[in-house]
Amino acid sequence: VSLSKLFNQPVQRFRNDLKRFEPSQPRVHRDDGVSIWSYVTCHGISPIVFYDGSLDSEIYICILDKHLPTAFERFSSQSSREIFLQQDNARSHASMKTRNYLKRRKLHPISW
Repeated sequence: VSLSKLFNQPVQRFRNDLKRFEPSQPRVHRDDGVSIWSYVTCHGISPIVFYDGSLDSEIYICILDKHLPTAFERFSSQSSREIFLQQDNARSHASMKTRNYLKRRKLHPISW
């Protein structure tokens, strides 16, 4: 998830005229932000993973391959038998390649 996506939202300004409820600033996409990935569980959080560029399925799967085994080892005695994954519907998360990867690893993404 890019921090620019979190903070680069339309700005609303309210005026005394008829346009007072319209956003006054358009959404502008700049690709100079910092991209990070992390996980949070009821038992703790992971180190932050920094990556360059946009997140595609291959990079996302690489991150999961590298960092989820550590999470499983760290929390194996404290976790239930099933592991659920909450993620947004970003292209890298929703792609067929990622869904197949999660299915093979018996990870269950939460639908929302």
